[in-house]
Amino acid sequence: MTATLEIAFVLPERIHLRLLNPDAFTIARIMRADVNGTRTVRTLSGQLPSTVTVIDVDDFEYALAGGPITYTVYNGANAVVATATTAVGPYPHSVVIGVPLYPSDGVTLADGTLDPATTTFAITWDGTRNARTTVHDVIGRPDPIAVLRAVALQSGSITLIGPQHLAVDDLAATLALPRVFMLRQADVPGLDMYFVVTGLGLTNIDGSLRWQLVVNFTEVTWPNGVYLPITVWTYADLAAGYADYNAVASSFADYLAVLENRPT
Repeated sequence: MTATLEIAFVLPERIHLRLLNPDAFTIARIMRADVNGTRTVRTLSGQLPSTVTVIDVDDFEYALAGGPITYTVYNGANAVVATATTAVGPYPHSVVIGVPLYPSDGVTLADGTLDPATTTFAITWDGTRNARTTVHDVIGRPDPIAVLRAVALQSGSITLIGPQHLAVDDLAATLALPRVFMLRQADVPGLDMYFVVTGLGLTNIDGSLRWQLVVNFTEVTWPNGVYLPITVWTYADLAAGYADYNAVASSFADYLAVLENRPT
C-alpha cells in the first residue's frame, strides 16, 4: 500500500492538496516542481512530519504561468510515497502579490478579466543585478587584479496603475508591511520572485482618476518558515448569508468548500 495525493482544487491564489495516508507513513515533506524550479511546499507550524491518515496542505506559491506542476511526497526515510501532477492554467494576465508566511495578506492585482474598474495593471518592469566583483589596478603591471564575487540578485522597480485611489492606497498599505512578498504572474514564465519593498511612490495620473504606484524592490531568496493559517469564516457568517440547509447545499460542492467559503 502507498499514500495517495489528490489535488482537491485549484485557484489562482492556491492549490489545495489532500494526502490520504491509510498506512500511517511518516510524511516528512512535499516537494513542488514547476516553471519556477523545485521547492519544498510550505506547511503550517507542526503539520509535518506526521503520521495522520488525512493531511490537507495549501500551496500558495505555485507558478501561475502554466505548464505541469508536479508534487512529490517523501517519508522520513527520504523515499517517495506519492506523486500528483496537474497542468493548471495558464491564467492569462493574472497577477498576485503573495505573502508566503502570511497568505491572508496577499493581494490579487489582476484576475485575468482586465476589467479597468477592478484591475491594477503592471505597466513597467525595471530590474538590475549589481556586480559584486571588484577590480584593483596594481602599480607596475598592466593587468588588474579581479576579486571575484557573485552578481547580486536583482533590484529595481515595478510600476502599477490602479483603477482609483482607494485600491492603490490599500495596495500600498499592504506593501508597507514588514513582509517578504512574492510576485506571481501568468504572462512571463520564470519572472516570479520573492522580494522586499525598499520604497513606495504614489502619484496621480494627470487628467485621470487612476493612480500610479511605483514599488521599489530588492529580490531575496526563498524565505524559510511556516505560514499562518488563512482566516476561516464562522458558522455565524454562514447562517447570516444562507437562509437554510438547502441554500447551503445548492451553493457549495462539499463540506470543505463550506469550510473555506468557496461557493460554486
